[in-house]
Amino acid sequence: MAGKGIRLDPPAATMLVDDERVVRTMLRAYLERSGYHVLEADSGETAQKIAEQHAAIDLLLTHVVMPTMSGPELVKYLTLRSPNLKVLYMSGYSLQDLLLRSHALEHGFGFQKPFALEALAKWIRGILRSPPTQTQPGPD
Repeated sequence: MAGKGIRLDPPAATMLVDDERVVRTMLRAYLERSGYHVLEADSGETAQKIAEQHAAIDLLLTHVVMPTMSGPELVKYLTLRSPNLKVLYMSGYSLQDLLLRSHALEHGFGFQKPFALEALAKWIRGILRSPPTQTQPGPD
């Protein structure tokens, strides 16, 4: 996961959520070099608390499977506050394993770890340029 910072037309705020500190540190440094304002959280619960303190979060980059609250559960919470939230998932699990999990790919899937930062930049550009989704979280 090495690469130079690339200007990516940054949104107002990017929430980065991963329970692995090394991954968060590397991705945060890359995103900040690329011009992003990064809000970093080590869990879904921490991300919820941070989101309550910010008016707008435009992009969520989150791990799919985390202890206590999954990435898709976090997305359901955050889209109540920000219906046009763009989401990019990352996971160390295979796509086949993720398909077995309920709602894991509801908002789209991004990356299987490890990945190149240049590939991440390409995905982020595509997501930010895509029209807002009208997908609303359903009842649990």
